[in-house]
Amino acid sequence: MDAPPQNQPYHQTFADNDLFANTVYALSNLENKPSQRCSFSAYSQGYFSKLQERIDTLNQFSLLLAHKPGDAAAIALRCECTGISIFWARDDTTELTEEEAEYLQKIERVLRTSKNIGNDTLELVLPICRRKIISRIKKLAKECPSGFMVDDEDPSTVSLRKYLIKKGAMSDHPLRDSMNAFAEDVRSVTDASNLEDIARIIRFSYWLTSPGFYIKSWKYYVERIRKVGDHYAACVMIEHNVQRLGPKIRATVTLQRILPPAPTPVRIHGDTVTALNTFAAHHQIAPIEDFKKLKKAYPDAKEGPNLPLDLTPIQHCELTIALHVWQIKQQKSAAGNLEIGHSKTCCYYCENYIQLFNAWAGKQPEPCQMALSHRKAKYPNTCFIPPVPEEVKEKMLGHIGNRVRDVFDWVAKDYHGRWWEVREGKVALYTGKPFGPDY
Repeated sequence: MDAPPQNQPYHQTFADNDLFANTVYALSNLENKPSQRCSFSAYSQGYFSKLQERIDTLNQFSLLLAHKPGDAAAIALRCECTGISIFWARDDTTELTEEEAEYLQKIERVLRTSKNIGNDTLELVLPICRRKIISRIKKLAKECPSGFMVDDEDPSTVSLRKYLIKKGAMSDHPLRDSMNAFAEDVRSVTDASNLEDIARIIRFSYWLTSPGFYIKSWKYYVERIRKVGDHYAACVMIEHNVQRLGPKIRATVTLQRILPPAPTPVRIHGDTVTALNTFAAHHQIAPIEDFKKLKKAYPDAKEGPNLPLDLTPIQHCELTIALHVWQIKQQKSAAGNLEIGHSKTCCYYCENYIQLFNAWAGKQPEPCQMALSHRKAKYPNTCFIPPVPEEVKEKMLGHIGNRVRDVFDWVAKDYHGRWWEVREGKVALYTGKPFGPDY
């Protein structure tokens, strides 16, 4: 069975939204090994470090706009002679609450006029992001229930201790004592904890991970500690960058929310095999007989509930921002690159869409490229492909069609193992590029 060409029309791959939604949902229930990487393929290596620094700054800023656990936000800056616009979006279309609207006004005021930017920002962030921060602290507590092992004689520990004392993060006593106190604070956090205790924990987490010292016994906790300190890191970053602007430029900063297209609810099959077989029926492919056969090819596959599910696909925030700024550039016939920050990991579909967009946009009269950090590529259970540019949309749909065809081929040919082994060359599958332009 030959894979369809990448420029195949939409109606030939997915006849309607229901078929597309069933396919995306089924793919999310198969094995999912996210890749850890940061990709800025559109740029030269000499430009990479500065670009990465700017993207990291935007990533941190976007975290302050995702208030609740599970929220995702994205931002981009646009600088013009009239001032600096900060465009932001979330993965929802709900109206802002009074608290959120007031928070954004105060953040804007801090960016424009505050003399103590970091502390003023933290005061605003803690109350509104409280639930999200506490959720991260509780996850850290679960991963290190017995505290942290500290060897005060280890050279790395000695260096870290000197650094923390220099920064005022701890007093002049053994690091073991400070880490025991920190672990106790982390384990004692509850939903009712006061903001001062939370602020102390996130500050110390930031200083623990910011210098980059490698403590071998903490290797499983470092990423979780870093996430606890992310909100404080964002406040430090904002102060560092805004202080470099003159008062006249600061006075022009505005925050503007961009809404994604209104979502359309869809009803799909909860059972993974049934959802996959909707694609098979449309394309006259032999259906998968039962979940046992799918499980053999995909050992970590989830069967899913045997009942209908109502889902609401929505355009992810990074694409909402990217396409909004791109359309502004098109209206003004301005070439240039789009640097986007986002608070959560980029999904598999957004990652591939952006690579296809960059390939297309680089050939336009006013070429531009999207740049954002691709940290992990997971499969979400819903997906919304932007309708423009149409050529990119068609290629993306063709790519997803190729991906699901390979699932049927793998099952039919009685392969077993894990799909990323194909990508890494450990197993040979006959189709040329089953995983799209990025592999």
